[in-house]
Amino acid sequence: MKTAIKIVLFFIFYTNASFSQLIIDKKEGFAIMRKSSYKFPKFFREFQYINKTESRIKGFNFFRDNNAGSPAKASKDGIIHLNVSFFENTPVDYEDNRLVVVLYHELGHLYYFTNNTNDNNREDNEKFAFEFSLKRTKNLALFGDCQPLKTGLKYMQQRSLSNDLQDQHVRALKRMMNGPIVKSYLSFVEQNCH
Repeated sequence: MKTAIKIVLFFIFYTNASFSQLIIDKKEGFAIMRKSSYKFPKFFREFQYINKTESRIKGFNFFRDNNAGSPAKASKDGIIHLNVSFFENTPVDYEDNRLVVVLYHELGHLYYFTNNTNDNNREDNEKFAFEFSLKRTKNLALFGDCQPLKTGLKYMQQRSLSNDLQDQHVRALKRMMNGPIVKSYLSFVEQNCH
C-alpha cells in the first residue's frame, strides 16, 4: 500500500512539474515575439538587434510557464530562454521597459559565462548581469530613451530591499546598490533624464 501511495504521489508531482513548463517550437516562439511587438516595441527592437549582432547568443528557446515564473533565463550553452507567458498575458508589473532590462540582464549572463568559464559563483554572475543591463540601458538613454535605465534602477532598488538572502539576485543587489557603479547611473539619470 505504501509503495502504491509513493508511486501515485511521484506521478502527481512529476506530471505537475512536467506540465508547468511547456517547450514551444522556435517558429511559434518567434511568431509570438513578432505578434507581441505592438505591445512591446522596445523589447522587440532590442530582441531583433541582439539576435543579429551578439555572437555570444547561440539561439533562443521558448517555453510557456503556467506558473508565470520569470520572463527569461540564460544558460551556459549560449541560449536565452524566453517565457512566452509574459508576452501573451503580461503581469501588471512587467511592461516594455522592464522586459528590455530583463533581456539585457540575460545577455549579461552570457557574457559572464564566456568570460568566467570555470566560475560558478551565482551571486557574482547575477551582479555582473545586473551591471551589464545598466550599461546597455544607459546606451539607450544616450540615444534619447531613458525609460529602460530608470525602470531597471527602480526595480533593482526595490528588490535590494528584500530580506530573502537565499536569493543570489537579492544578495548581488545589496552589494551593488550603495556602490559607485549604481551611484554613477543614478547621477547620470538625474543629470540627463527629465
